[in-house]
Amino acid sequence: MELMKFVGRVAPLLFVVTACVSNEPVGQPTPLDGEWLGSYHSRNVDGPVGQECSDGYGGLVIMNGVVSGEASNPYGASYQVSGRVFDDLFLQAEFIYQQQPQGHLTGRLVGDRLEGSFDGINNCEGNWVAIRK
Repeated sequence: MELMKFVGRVAPLLFVVTACVSNEPVGQPTPLDGEWLGSYHSRNVDGPVGQECSDGYGGLVIMNGVVSGEASNPYGASYQVSGRVFDDLFLQAEFIYQQQPQGHLTGRLVGDRLEGSFDGINNCEGNWVAIRK
């Protein structure tokens, strides 16, 4: 009974807190807007024996909160990057290969650079960092 009273008091507060957190894409100029150059470091996550993940490089262009770019590896594989900026300082994007989503990318502004992680590409995951061009 006491638990039900507690939940009854807390539930409206949780709703208010949730309603105040924005997850909407920005769609206007953001502090992340500009050209970014970076690199990524990857590792294998339970992939087939013999499959290797490779490090690589890439670039992003962010304009009015819209993220686009490309990431490549030393073997010639190239992935398009497409996504959005949220809450001015966070980005979410997908890697696209042959017009199919292949993995996810997230990042945020840390000081004067972007830092983040990725997953979902051929059982590889890793971290990335980019600096403003």
